[in-house]
Amino acid sequence: MKKLIIPFLAIVLGTTSCESYLDINQDPNAPSEDNVTADLVFPAAEMNLASSYGNFFRILGGYYSQQYAHSFGTSNYLDYSQFTISATRSSGTYTQLTSRVLKNLEIIREKATESEDWGTYLAATTLRVFTYQALVDAYGETPYT
Repeated sequence: MKKLIIPFLAIVLGTTSCESYLDINQDPNAPSEDNVTADLVFPAAEMNLASSYGNFFRILGGYYSQQYAHSFGTSNYLDYSQFTISATRSSGTYTQLTSRVLKNLEIIREKATESEDWGTYLAATTLRVFTYQALVDAYGETPYT
């Protein structure tokens, strides 16, 4: 009888004693959707917008307005100087503006509406308009979502 009681108690205690022991899928240092505020997301949206606008659009605009010239013997921006921009060259900027900047700005607008922070809401709306203007100027018709 003792042989049955000890394993039975071990199984019962092992399966019911610590519920939080195996809860390893939540990182206490990473914010979840519930506790993310607009103040946490806004710098990321601004940085992604500045990165896209200051990188691809600046270089492309500089070559198209003939402010930049291609140096003989180098090939790093040869496609820009020949006005043959490939789709792969510009797809990263389009993806960053649509999937990062616009999504983050929409999250900011939702969070600002919930907390009635209208200054942040208007700042996010202004950046959203600017992002759509940059997308339409660079790519033509852009889906408005």
